[in-house]
Amino acid sequence: MEDKRVIRSEEVQEILGTPPSWIVQWGTTVVLISLVVLGALSWYFKYPDKVSSKLTLTTLQPPVPIFAKTDGYISRVLVQDGDSVQQNAILAVIASGATYEDVLKLEADLQLLQGFDQDAFLSYEPDRTLQLGEMQSDYASFVQLYQDFSFTKNTNYDRKSTRQLKSQIRQIEEGIKALNVELDKANEARLLAQRQFELYHKQYDGDLSDLDRLDQARKDLIDKEQGIARIEGDISDEKQEISDLNVQILAIQQGFRAGNMNRYQALRQSLSKLSGEVAAWKQKYLLSAPTEGMVSFYNLRREQQYVNEGDKVLAILPFQEFDNIIGEVMLPIAGSGKVQTGQRVIIKFDSYPFQEFGYVEGVVESKALLPQNDEYFVKIGLPAGLRTSFGQDLVFRQQMSGSAEIITEDKRFLERALEKLLSIFG
Repeated sequence: MEDKRVIRSEEVQEILGTPPSWIVQWGTTVVLISLVVLGALSWYFKYPDKVSSKLTLTTLQPPVPIFAKTDGYISRVLVQDGDSVQQNAILAVIASGATYEDVLKLEADLQLLQGFDQDAFLSYEPDRTLQLGEMQSDYASFVQLYQDFSFTKNTNYDRKSTRQLKSQIRQIEEGIKALNVELDKANEARLLAQRQFELYHKQYDGDLSDLDRLDQARKDLIDKEQGIARIEGDISDEKQEISDLNVQILAIQQGFRAGNMNRYQALRQSLSKLSGEVAAWKQKYLLSAPTEGMVSFYNLRREQQYVNEGDKVLAILPFQEFDNIIGEVMLPIAGSGKVQTGQRVIIKFDSYPFQEFGYVEGVVESKALLPQNDEYFVKIGLPAGLRTSFGQDLVFRQQMSGSAEIITEDKRFLERALEKLLSIFG
């Protein structure tokens, strides 16, 4: 009985251990078909190869930063975030020993006296209550020199001589008006040349024809700036001539003796020195708008905030149409060789989650020829603006940050797998 059981067990094991031939055939067929289908799919479907980096959104005219020129507390903030301001508008004041209103009042008085017009000197009343900090002693010296000099009218002067001198002044003033008109036109031409140069500079991608165009734009900008400098020099010379003529008129009207002339020269030097100190104080303690535009509180939170020299405190967003929005990418050297102009870019902004808003498509417009600090500058154009893949139009904000995925090429899954294998066994 036991022998039969053993025999049967061996027969059963033989049946179970030897699968039918049709199962082997079909199994092999299914595996082969699966491999063929998988290979076909891996050849058909492509997966994008990409290079990723951070992106900052800006315009062809980027924000103009305003830096602190000295250490100190912000004593006054004169604008609000988003205010529109004109060029040279005072935005904030860094604390000093002077009251900024008093400094501006002194500046206005000195500007009136700079022409050395007798009526201006006669109507001037020094204000001893001005709080001028480090300029206080020089202001006191100026006031003393002013009071030592007698600006009383002398009725016994040569009126014919003064009339001739005043006629010369009027002619020079007409010339200055014409020069100012010429200066305005020159400034407009310089602004256009600067914008053209900045545009060509951002578009430059290494092409020799583009380099020639960029060099020509640079030369045009330099020519415009030199022209402005010449006109400003001519205006300065004309104003100096008016000042000299006024000195002659004043000398005639006062009937100067040698002693009076010496005191007058001392007063003139003191006035010039004090004017220079006022200009230096403004440069150091006032944060002013370098151009017209909209104020942005870059790193300014409140009054009495402490700032260090070199800190970026404010920024001015120049008035412009936001038609020419661009993205700026600093691309690491690793993998940068695969990036070429014309490649598609997927942009996802930090302030707009792409799962909710979608992504924005861009295109590589230019790439710098040489790296800076181991990074290449890449300019990204936005042909469709800020319209996302979900059909939403994002609101533009200067310096919006996000990620940029530059699609360098679409690779087949099969190619990618073979590359991996070659890298492993190569």
